[in-house]
Amino acid sequence: QRSGTHFLINNLATNFMGVEDGWADILNDELKRSLGEGDRMHFREKIWEQLRDYHPVPMRRCMKTHFQMYFLEPRWDAILEKYDVLYVVRDPRDTMVACFNYCNHTNFEAYIKEPVFSKFLRADLGAVKTETGPFSYSHVKPRNIVDKWNNHVLGWLPYQDRGVVFVRFSDLKYRLRETLTSIESKTSQRLT
Repeated sequence: QRSGTHFLINNLATNFMGVEDGWADILNDELKRSLGEGDRMHFREKIWEQLRDYHPVPMRRCMKTHFQMYFLEPRWDAILEKYDVLYVVRDPRDTMVACFNYCNHTNFEAYIKEPVFSKFLRADLGAVKTETGPFSYSHVKPRNIVDKWNNHVLGWLPYQDRGVVFVRFSDLKYRLRETLTSIESKTSQRLT
């Protein structure tokens, strides 16, 4: 799997009813087209417009995002009315290794390309296209990939008791059935 998020999505699609096309990808081509290069000021509102209008059927969907919570905070209560929000947490050491491997093996040039792991961890993200473009997942600009992970997790942790279901990557991997049953008990999603 390319990320914990995709590992979770694939497990949801395989094991829950109607999820194969029942999750919302916040950053998709429609949103990218609706924003110009310098339109970051309206980014949070555009995200909300997309989530609000994503699916006309009154069905709760799972929300997929790699964004920091900052982008969702203004409309959090409204988002929870339409979406089940799950957040994958993973041992940061495993996350960094997976990120290192993915970034160095993908053909997508906007990512960090650094073949030495210790340098990858310390690489300045100031010039990395995925961090400087208008569709960056980070509001608070990170210094390096470790800082990016830290900022992201710290932004989501306070929402653990405010509608976000936290799913441990290791539980998905080693305790799949129990984890899926737990997700079912905490969301509107139903196992097949």
